[in-house]
Amino acid sequence: MNDTDGDGVCDELEVLGCQDDTACNYNADATDAGDCDYAAEYYDCAGNCLNDLDGDGVCDELEITGCQDESACNYNPDATDSAVSGLQISLTAGSWPSEISWTLNGEEYGAPFDGFIALAEGSYTIAGTDSYGDGWNGAEMSILDPNSGASSLFAVSGSEDSIEVTVSAAGCIFADEASCLFCNEDGGVTLADADGDGVCDGDEVEGCQDDMACNYMPEATDAAPTSGLSIALNAGSWPSEISWTLNGETYGAPFEGFISLDGGSYTIEGFDSYGDGWNGAEMTIQDAGSGESLTFTVDGDAGSVEVMVSASELACYYAPEFYECDGETCINDADGDGVCDELEILGSPVPTACNYVEGVTDLQPAVIPLEGCEVCNATGAEAVAAIVAGLDVTDDVDSDGDGVRDCEEIFGCQDAGACNYSAEATEEDGSCEYVTCLGCTDVLACNYTLGSLIDDGSCDYCSCALDGDGGQNGFGLAVEEHAVGGIAGMTTYRLYVTTPGPTDFVSAVAGDELNPSYLRTSTSFYQDENGGLTAGAINPLLFDFFPSSAYDSWLTIGIDQAPAAGDDSVQDVTLAAAAGDTWADDFEAGGNLELNSFFGGSWFTTNLVSNGVAGDDNRVLIAQLTTDGTLTGQLYVQVFPNGVGADAQYLTLSFGAPSCGCTDDSLAADGTYAACNYNDGATYDDGSCTYSEDPIRNCDGECYNDFNGDGICDEEDVFGCMDASLNPIGGFNACNYSPDVTVDDGSCEYVDAVPCFEYNEETGGYDPVMIVAFDCDGNIFPEFDANGNGVPDGCEAVGCTDPAAANYDDEANVDDGSCLYGGCMYADACNFDPEATIDDESCDFSCLTTGCSDEAAINYDQYADGTGDDSCLYIGCQDDTALNYDASANYPGECVYLEPCPGDFTGDGEVDVNDLLDFFQLWGNVCPWVIEYNDAQEEAEEEEPEVLSSVVGECSLFANGPNATWTHVITLTTPNDANSGAAQTLSINVTALPEGGANYRVAKTVANGNWFNGNAQPLSLGENTITVNAVSFNRSVKIQFNSGDIEFDALSVNGDAQECE
Repeated sequence: MNDTDGDGVCDELEVLGCQDDTACNYNADATDAGDCDYAAEYYDCAGNCLNDLDGDGVCDELEITGCQDESACNYNPDATDSAVSGLQISLTAGSWPSEISWTLNGEEYGAPFDGFIALAEGSYTIAGTDSYGDGWNGAEMSILDPNSGASSLFAVSGSEDSIEVTVSAAGCIFADEASCLFCNEDGGVTLADADGDGVCDGDEVEGCQDDMACNYMPEATDAAPTSGLSIALNAGSWPSEISWTLNGETYGAPFEGFISLDGGSYTIEGFDSYGDGWNGAEMTIQDAGSGESLTFTVDGDAGSVEVMVSASELACYYAPEFYECDGETCINDADGDGVCDELEILGSPVPTACNYVEGVTDLQPAVIPLEGCEVCNATGAEAVAAIVAGLDVTDDVDSDGDGVRDCEEIFGCQDAGACNYSAEATEEDGSCEYVTCLGCTDVLACNYTLGSLIDDGSCDYCSCALDGDGGQNGFGLAVEEHAVGGIAGMTTYRLYVTTPGPTDFVSAVAGDELNPSYLRTSTSFYQDENGGLTAGAINPLLFDFFPSSAYDSWLTIGIDQAPAAGDDSVQDVTLAAAAGDTWADDFEAGGNLELNSFFGGSWFTTNLVSNGVAGDDNRVLIAQLTTDGTLTGQLYVQVFPNGVGADAQYLTLSFGAPSCGCTDDSLAADGTYAACNYNDGATYDDGSCTYSEDPIRNCDGECYNDFNGDGICDEEDVFGCMDASLNPIGGFNACNYSPDVTVDDGSCEYVDAVPCFEYNEETGGYDPVMIVAFDCDGNIFPEFDANGNGVPDGCEAVGCTDPAAANYDDEANVDDGSCLYGGCMYADACNFDPEATIDDESCDFSCLTTGCSDEAAINYDQYADGTGDDSCLYIGCQDDTALNYDASANYPGECVYLEPCPGDFTGDGEVDVNDLLDFFQLWGNVCPWVIEYNDAQEEAEEEEPEVLSSVVGECSLFANGPNATWTHVITLTTPNDANSGAAQTLSINVTALPEGGANYRVAKTVANGNWFNGNAQPLSLGENTITVNAVSFNRSVKIQFNSGDIEFDALSVNGDAQECE
């Protein structure tokens, strides 16, 4: 009944309540709206968070991320969650999102994208790609680091690209005093280490850090403040005119900066290039140390100001070089003289010394060059250094470079061949003389002169009283073979002094500088290890044990073994050798025995024993020698004839001594000895050589040179032509035959054969032949000249032989009277020739121009007045039967006739019955002169030989050419030809040429003998005439062809026909 709100519910039944089912006090039974209570945002009706992932009672939407550590610089008391590091990334789709991909930290993503990616602190690369390769087409990525606030944008324009991003650390930021990081007002940290040296700015200690400085501060962490000036210069109106200098450097305007300078006073100089001052520019100068400042400007063209730079009290300062910091005590003073070692001056105070130095503080021994012998090669400090290095600072003075110092030179004769030679002389003084000591210096020579030092070639070995065996006064030396092969390959000899009688006594063998003795072999002497120097060391009882000792080489007088014990009648020889003389040791070592020293040596015995007595065999044994060489010897021997010591003789005896005779072994030209009596056994030439008195024959009269073995020496040979055969009229066939010639050199010259014709009885015709019809003097052989006209019968060519004739035939050699002579045959002409037989149209009428005024006349006179026109001459045909007959012509000219019509006897231009009747009238006529002429022509044609073509490459007239281009050559003349200097002509009638044609060129020698090659010229079919002009010297002329395939049927050289073989 009561429904005030018209909701269909009685007022009495209405239930007041919250009808919003989202409200916390929603009443489903309420029919009338009441107040609704709602949960706070982010909470449910029970006051619980709708979203609280971390369960901390703070709704996720209300979480405050931040540092919750009260000790951190960025502590946030409102923070409910600790911060997370990472990137907030948003990427739009663009036009083609399916083509887009990108990677970050190993994960791949696509487009579009919007989200937070948690990442640890560090650097990362975002790599983007587009599969189509045309870029992201409008898609763009925004990147935000929530912790640092850094953001960036990224997109790919092609197929790929990348960007580097940095993820900041999240969470609390703490101060680190050890690293000079302190909290700042912004909740971050500030690095308090401006110079980055690891020392916090507040802890820095300024001072000198150079441990070499006197005020070095090991505790200093920063260098002392820099001293210098802060300078500011404005531009003024004309800065380009301004310049200024400080401490050697130039600057301009404007300028603002600090210039480091050491403490001290400096001058700043200013300049204005225009000279009107700096126009408002002003410089402010402040000293960094004191803080004092001043201003400076330039009013005119220049100005200056003095400024003081305060030195830093803490700046490093150093001791003077080489001193301690007190500036007085040397760091190094080895000798304690108060002069630092580095400042010491080493040297000698002696002015004449090489190492003299002014202001010496350390003494060095003076090196003074010996006057005349030495010079300094270094002086002063250079010499001091050289001496310290152990070098010699003096050079010897040796002006002539002979290794002897000038002050020590000994002047004298240095030529060892001079009589006054001085071995001590070091400098030649020109005093050598060669006269007083000339003579024979060989002691073996007959004319040896004691004191002769220079051998003058006068030694005579053959005139003195030596017998043939090298003996003297009946005494000599004899060599006897004792054993052969006792020592393999060697012969043992025994040497005896032979005597005139059995009682002669050999006392000693000696030798010295003036009377040398020697026993020599061309190899060496055998010396056995069980033998000795003398026969007294030889014991035959040992030969069975030591067989080789029997062949030892030794010296003796009269014995060949040691004397028997108790036998006083014989004894071993006694040796005499001067101190230092090695002749005995040299012999025992296998060398030659040489007694030739100043003091000499010997082996001897006395006449108190018997072993020096000759005995019945008239000889005394003095040595045994074993060798495989050739023996020679000379001994200076003391003998007592008949054993009488008072009659002692001192003799030079020899064996193996060369004989005298002709020793010239030079060879003659034929290999025989030049000397006719050469003696190959002679050692000394006795001047007896004889020689052939004939310079071209040897001692036997035989030629040294006879190449052909004809017994005539080459030097006497006469070369030339030896052909003595006779021609039909008794002359020699060879034009240059000489009876004096001994060697035929192939140079015989003969008369050339000429081409003629010879009657052939078998054929009744004439065959071409080559005949020699003339002798060397040009006389014809009668057998070839039956008609006596001087021309060989078969070679006669009849025709006109006068070269002056118009019909001259250069091939004719018998004149037949047919010569015709050209000339003017018109009697009225100026040059009328009455002897002319043919008119050559050479008539001259110029002398007849005496009045003809007609220009058509041949004797027209331009000056004529017309009164003499009756003398005009007109050329024309004067034969009235000719087609061009000219009735007005009064001088004969060429006539032209109508070509005859065959068979037109009547001359009416038609061949008809009338002509036939005329022919019948002539039928049977005989013209014998015509018959004879025709018969002769037929006979000539039959007799004319057939002309055959030849080929250059197959023709014997042509030789091989010089190269592959010019393959064939024909010689026209050589320097040996008498007419080689005359004009040379080759005529060749070419009948065929190879494809492409062929060329020739002239090759000839010029006056100096060198070859000249002409240019290539083409050959043509038909007659080709090649002429080389005459010269005044002998020469060679050749024609070269570039092909062997040229065919021809006629060829002549200088008019002479040539034929191929």
